[in-house]
Amino acid sequence: FTDVDGDGDDDIAGGVNVGIVNGTENSATVSISTTASAWNLLGNPFVSTIDADQLFSDNSNYTSTVYVYDDANSQYNTWNGSAGDLSNGLIAPYQGFWILSGSSGTTFQFTSSCKSSSIGTFYKTMNDSSGSVAFQLSSGSYNSTVYLSFNIDALEGIDNADAYKLLPMSPSERVVGISYAEGNGLDISNLPYSHDGSISIPLDVMYLTLDDDYNFVTNENDVTMTWDISSLPGHVSLTLTDNVTGSAVNLTEESEITFSTEAKGSFPAYGSGGVNIYPQVGESRFTLTVAYSALTSNDEPANLPGTFALHPAYPNPFNPSTTISFDIPPESRYVVSLQLYDIKGQLVETLINEVLPAGNHSIQWNPQNLASGLYIVQLKTGQKIFKQKITFIK
Repeated sequence: FTDVDGDGDDDIAGGVNVGIVNGTENSATVSISTTASAWNLLGNPFVSTIDADQLFSDNSNYTSTVYVYDDANSQYNTWNGSAGDLSNGLIAPYQGFWILSGSSGTTFQFTSSCKSSSIGTFYKTMNDSSGSVAFQLSSGSYNSTVYLSFNIDALEGIDNADAYKLLPMSPSERVVGISYAEGNGLDISNLPYSHDGSISIPLDVMYLTLDDDYNFVTNENDVTMTWDISSLPGHVSLTLTDNVTGSAVNLTEESEITFSTEAKGSFPAYGSGGVNIYPQVGESRFTLTVAYSALTSNDEPANLPGTFALHPAYPNPFNPSTTISFDIPPESRYVVSLQLYDIKGQLVETLINEVLPAGNHSIQWNPQNLASGLYIVQLKTGQKIFKQKITFIK
């Protein structure tokens, strides 16, 4: 707040005033005008935590990635719906974040359904075609993470769920990991869930210090890299090749490597605009080879549902909660809306309002503060509407 000119020094005498905010929370949709094809700084307008995944569903004219600045670690935390540093894509009340708009991205909407408190416990889809990998880097007290995500609608090159690796607002000494696609530095590289053959990804690791002219300078330093492949799809294998030593590691057979970074020049720590992407400096230290094999029944179940269906809630009557299950067939790209109404037809709660993958889905509903009585479950997708009655007994 106090660094007006962005040079790292406080320009305003005194501290930032902190006070208590009183009033009524926004309940209606909040619409914010944005600049098309540009970085836009937005903020959670609610006193409730919001879910970035729901923001992506409600705002199709924007990339499916959010960037929240972590001042304590002088870096951006990202989320693309499958991977990232931002825990489960949750954005705290009044928290600011950056998002990149598309050519038609002129109005960003915060609907009441994006509040995480209004969303039930959404169980993992049985036929979920996605995955992720995290590479953790550490050098002394400095840490960095770079991610892969796997999704059915991802591209081999840049797509809306790729997250760029952004330069920090306050440059300082650090270790940084970056993958690249089409020359763009990435924090999250979003890759196809299925693919013919393999994909090669440049993966660089740099140890950076800051000179007097505010340039990042690459240095030699020991770094340890570990990886979490617990969410790697079963039909995908990863090989990490060191472009300096020529050694190759199968990531399923090893858990970490230690190496020394290289000194290979410098680059400006500040870009020309407010949001800037890390540049590519020389050759990347590693090449990550992502190899795909044929999908098996464990990767893509053969018994996908053939039609939309809403199954009877269980238990019913219920106290304190019931599970609502439904089916989504393949080739469906409709927004799925699952809502609860009272007997008077008034909307009580929106549980889901997003595009879902094919498969069998279930969600647990716990009314908590609602009165006992009859409620209507409505599942809507495309032109199809399904309804059923459930009874809540306290």
